[in-house]
Amino acid sequence: MGFASDVMVQTSLLDMYSKCRLLSYAERIFDSIFLRNIVAWNAMIDAYALNGQPIQAFDSLENILKDDKLAVDNVTLINLLLFYYPWTCHKERLSTSSVLETALLDMYGEFGILKLAEVTFDQMIHHENSPSSFTSKH
Repeated sequence: MGFASDVMVQTSLLDMYSKCRLLSYAERIFDSIFLRNIVAWNAMIDAYALNGQPIQAFDSLENILKDDKLAVDNVTLINLLLFYYPWTCHKERLSTSSVLETALLDMYGEFGILKLAEVTFDQMIHHENSPSSFTSKH
């Protein structure tokens, strides 16, 4: 019917398969997506998060960062934070940038990724002087 090449249909199928814990089907759909856009990558990272596969999710992040045509967005970071904050039903609580940045800062500090924690903290200081950003510095 011509829908097989529609990225929206493909990402919807990817999402459905991941929620049904059919990760191999989700990966197959992802591999068939002709345009490697951030929506598709986010759907795949979410699939890995839902299925408890952090290595694959962070490998996906690495692939995004290597691609000059892609840029990480808030959805990407929120999906990665699901490994640290496993309350998937409260994703909307991370939607504001200050809450997301504070959560990232906390996660980086907890895992000892101090360089990324420092960069995140410095970015927060430059565009926001919220007390939450200062109390999270490890």
